[in-house]
Amino acid sequence: MGTRSRLLEWMRAGLPIATTELCEFSVALARGAMAYSFAMGDPASLAAILVQAARHTEDRRERARKASAFLDTEYSNERLLAPLLRWAENPTHAPDIDPGAAHCRTAPFPHPDNALALEQMESLGVGERRRAALARLQGSRLVRWIMKWKGYELEQT
Repeated sequence: MGTRSRLLEWMRAGLPIATTELCEFSVALARGAMAYSFAMGDPASLAAILVQAARHTEDRRERARKASAFLDTEYSNERLLAPLLRWAENPTHAPDIDPGAAHCRTAPFPHPDNALALEQMESLGVGERRRAALARLQGSRLVRWIMKWKGYELEQT
């Protein structure tokens, strides 16, 4: 997820692709003759590929068709989500997790990054637990600084 997203969009739209081989995805496309590839920082190489693609219409269309088919089979929701769905049938902790170990315990409150998450936590009553946990940690200068920065009221000691 996130790797060269524009390539995925072009594949979905059935467009031919010219790309550098910077990640495993673009390498797979180039090696499978699903995309044209050119050397990074080499405008002459890019120009040659564009001329080749313009002159060879059928090759250009075939590459785009192969890339689209590759996307439909290798990156379908069913294929990508299959491992997650298998795990969800019988979820377990990762094998390297010991829930009893102190370093594996999660904080007693989540760390929201946006106003919506804060509002959802408040509606669930999580905010009070978070404030209580922060109050226990107020002895730390770092925690006090973060609390001020986030706008939490500090308990008077």
